[in-house]
Amino acid sequence: MGVRCSGSDLCNPVTGLCESQDAGTSLDAGTVDAGVLDGGVVDAGLPDAGATIDAGVDAGVADAGAPDAGMEPVDAGCGSNADCLLGSAPYCEPSTRECVECFLDVHCPSSVVPVCDLRVKRCVGCVAGANCANPLPVCDATQQCVQCTTSAECGAGRECSAVTGECTSLNDTCATARAILPSGTGGISITAEPGQGIDDTAGSCNPNGPELVYSFTTTSTQSLTVAVTPLSGSSARPVVYLRSDCAMTQLACDAPPSGSASISIAALPAGSYFLFVESANGAPGRVSLSVALQTPPTNVPNTTCAGAQTLGANGATTFRSVVVGNTTLGANTDTTLPTCSATARSSGNELWYSYTLAAQSNVTVVARPISGSTLHPVISMGAACANTGTLCQAATAAAATQVSISGQPAGTYSILIDSADGTTGAFQLELDAVPVIANDACAGATALSFVNDSATATGDTSFATNGNVAGDQTPSCSDSARGTGRDVIFSYTLATARDVTIAVTPTGASPTYQPVVSVRASCTDATRATEQGCASSAAPATGQLTLVNQPAGTYFAWVDGSQDTSGPFQLEVATAAPTPPPANDTCASPETLTFSNDVATVTGSTLQAANDNSGGDVSPTCNPSAKQSGRDVVYQFTLAQPRDVRFQLVPTAGSPLIPVLYVRRGNCTSQLLADEVTCQAAIGGVDTSLTRLAAGTYFVFVDSSASTRGGFQLAVTQSTPTPAPANDSCAGAQTLVFTNDVANVSGTLVGADNSNSPTDNAPACGTDFLPRRFGRDVVYSYTLTSARDVDVTVTPGGTEPWFPALYVRAPNQCASFSAGFELACVAETASRPLRLYLPNQAAGTYFLHVDSNSYESAPFMLNVARRAATPTPANDSCAAPTMLSPGVAVQGDTRAASDNFNSLGYPQVCRRGLLDGRDVVYAYTAASTGTATVVVTPEADFNPAVLMLQNACAAAQCVRFADAQGAGVPESFSFSVTQGSTYFFVVDSVSREVPNAFGTFAIRVQ
Repeated sequence: MGVRCSGSDLCNPVTGLCESQDAGTSLDAGTVDAGVLDGGVVDAGLPDAGATIDAGVDAGVADAGAPDAGMEPVDAGCGSNADCLLGSAPYCEPSTRECVECFLDVHCPSSVVPVCDLRVKRCVGCVAGANCANPLPVCDATQQCVQCTTSAECGAGRECSAVTGECTSLNDTCATARAILPSGTGGISITAEPGQGIDDTAGSCNPNGPELVYSFTTTSTQSLTVAVTPLSGSSARPVVYLRSDCAMTQLACDAPPSGSASISIAALPAGSYFLFVESANGAPGRVSLSVALQTPPTNVPNTTCAGAQTLGANGATTFRSVVVGNTTLGANTDTTLPTCSATARSSGNELWYSYTLAAQSNVTVVARPISGSTLHPVISMGAACANTGTLCQAATAAAATQVSISGQPAGTYSILIDSADGTTGAFQLELDAVPVIANDACAGATALSFVNDSATATGDTSFATNGNVAGDQTPSCSDSARGTGRDVIFSYTLATARDVTIAVTPTGASPTYQPVVSVRASCTDATRATEQGCASSAAPATGQLTLVNQPAGTYFAWVDGSQDTSGPFQLEVATAAPTPPPANDTCASPETLTFSNDVATVTGSTLQAANDNSGGDVSPTCNPSAKQSGRDVVYQFTLAQPRDVRFQLVPTAGSPLIPVLYVRRGNCTSQLLADEVTCQAAIGGVDTSLTRLAAGTYFVFVDSSASTRGGFQLAVTQSTPTPAPANDSCAGAQTLVFTNDVANVSGTLVGADNSNSPTDNAPACGTDFLPRRFGRDVVYSYTLTSARDVDVTVTPGGTEPWFPALYVRAPNQCASFSAGFELACVAETASRPLRLYLPNQAAGTYFLHVDSNSYESAPFMLNVARRAATPTPANDSCAAPTMLSPGVAVQGDTRAASDNFNSLGYPQVCRRGLLDGRDVVYAYTAASTGTATVVVTPEADFNPAVLMLQNACAAAQCVRFADAQGAGVPESFSFSVTQGSTYFFVVDSVSREVPNAFGTFAIRVQ
């Protein structure tokens, strides 16, 4: 220390010589620290690969006080800024002892790059949007502040100005309502993006969705017309409602399933009103809003059938009409109608409406008294101005009444709205006319006609219904299609066996429809037994399914939609001469592998194979498309004794195959998780090994991902079994030996067994519970004589893509499979260091399991540090939230916090994952009305979520959520505030079972 070297060289404290940094770069292997802060002490025992001196940043392993294994107990890092050369790295970062460009924003005085990016210790223009402000509010990919181009870049509660490129606060509460039509009359047309608002209220016609608020005041009675229409390409589903006060008194509400939402009130009394424009369920996109106020007519022309008001719904181009009327302005002009109410016939005031259908349609008419109206509405429907054979429905209270007509032919019809029981009043009239879809059910399935082995048809699922019911198993490739998908049905007949390819392509401008196609042998049988195949595009793109060697017969193609999408499409069905399947196409005739010198090599193809799985199968677990549409072939081999077995699967030259390999034991057709011993999928090929595979018969499946197919070469190699590690089970748990409260050991999972089973309740973490059902694991024990924090880091070694998992079990519970005795469990989804932190752990002997969240095994380095016990933070719950002051950053820490908030208590708008991480609570009281922004800036390792609770500190009061940036990057959002109101913030993480789920941070409201 204290020796100065020139250029980028560093001083080797062992030799006293200036030496170049590892690999000729300023950081190890050209990268920065993988995220775990070193804590300012000496390295924990993992030397840099091939390096003599740790001249840069350790690969994510926390320094905990022990020397590097096999090295002198020295650290080549800096001790102060004096040990760092002026220039590109003038500051000594105390936790890593590394010379860096910056580790605080004050190290970045330039106005061009004023922010320190803690992930790379460099000065940049910005790390996240929280570092930017108008007129340049967005942090782009080059880490510079720029103008916004979309409202999504501004975050919830704000929108992007198309004129200035600035992010502006939205009028998403009554307190910030945008005033329109200041003269109390006239018209206005504007665009808006309601999906950017907060969902903090709801109209009677739609329970969920963020909204924008507008206000206007009239000094005299006016006629009001409002229309909200999605702009081209927008996914918004408009909802509009009107209130005479912000909270309760609703006058009208419209929430159509598609198209425009509208309100029309013929005589709106003088007063102040709030107009709410909402997007159902938060669907994104812009809408146009048109509002008109004008002097109401002196008389109402539709008191007779001759003056009937025309409604626009026609069942072809317009599917919904909503108007508001008032029978107080009507008259009793027809004493013969309605037939279902004597009081309405004799004395009820009535209004007349008409509509013309361009095509046969399903028609629904609803008359709904608006808030405060005493009207008992009556609906009478029939032929235009004749009402012969009328349909009639009368309400006996101030409640909605409805008449529905299935398959009403094209033509003009009349609607009579009358008043029963001596009442009159205002009402909202809703007319829905949707076209009849002939092939919406099996009875009307459209038969396809083939010309030159091809059949085409067009269709539209927009107005179809969902032909599935709860418990249906098909379409097997899409849960959402079964649950909510609108579907239509086509049939085709094969006289002889043929190959059949079915393609469904969305049409129309800017389609959002995500097609699903499922083929059944029996139209009404929704079991997997009759499903011939299923394909889901998972995007607004062509969904294609190929059925090889389909036998003669009649089949039914269900064209469905995933993710609640629908729309027009083109269907193409092409047939070709049948291609015979390979001999080993099914488990009925797997090909036996022949070994020579412990190696078996075969060449095959999935080109003519069939798919022997379905989307609802458990296995193969690693690739959904292999289950849904992958073509597969089967091989088998038998081991007389335990052996190591390596599987190498590669596409042959020119083959488009994306291979999937999985192995089952004992039963070729088994769908038990315990019987699948490996599953791998990779572009370019699979190379995986299984150590100490038990004696028995195994079935090797070569399958296909992403609907690919083609040739391949498979090699299976046997070798002498690898011995199991000594700590392969709880009986041989290795006791960790601590020096200066740090234990460092090297270990391996190669040769280990899986001590868990798929039916266990623990380990509770991991992708598809891989550690539980497959992961090879080893066991360590450690003893605490008093309460301590325990910090564990495992770092993969070797070349295998091993994804580590860690879990700790309570004293005397090493072999327990109960989740109740599992103190913590985390799992990685990549081959990189994994950290587990247990705060304030009580005295006792604990069992630390190193497991696998993948099908691979590998050597590793394990570092366990005992630290002083961290007390539970004071603001661990709503009982004592930490108060925030405007513009003042407050330091926080979730490491020792409890999980007091999770998705079970949050409303839908705040549910992202489980949100069951450790959380702390803050409170902020607004000094003035306006807009505020909360910013949470985490340490490099921590990936926080921040949630806002409004009105009370309770999970059910959550109205805003942010978790989009990743570890080490600030999270922020803006929100409207009212002077004197208190707002609560929860700093949490999306899951306790993933890395970066806890840590330190700074929070401020500005």
